[in-house]
Amino acid sequence: MSRFAENELKQESKTTPENKIEGNISARNFANYIIDSYPNPFNPSTTISYSLPTSSNVKLEIYDVMGRMIKSFTTNFQSSGTHQVFWNGTNTNGARVATGIYIYRFEATSIETNEHFVKSEKLMLVK
Repeated sequence: MSRFAENELKQESKTTPENKIEGNISARNFANYIIDSYPNPFNPSTTISYSLPTSSNVKLEIYDVMGRMIKSFTTNFQSSGTHQVFWNGTNTNGARVATGIYIYRFEATSIETNEHFVKSEKLMLVK
């Protein structure tokens, strides 16, 4: 796995002694952000679901293991609640991507509290 992929996946859930999660979000609020993908491994598509505890600006990007951005799903505003993003295994130009491991990077910044949350996870496309 590339250095990019290793670094992205290591960033997840770093806890400091003050019971804070990296990005200055409290451990209690951190648990309120729920992100999952189904199916994973997938062919030909997957759905990434997430739950927002407060209204937030959301960015979801998919990268290959070399760190090249494959697709971006950016939303300037989403209300609290459960949301889904459907990825059909294509890049920004609409071309099908190759079999392999991809990484989604989810970012949410609460509009109400300005707290920032980031999570990266692997996706596997099999053909």
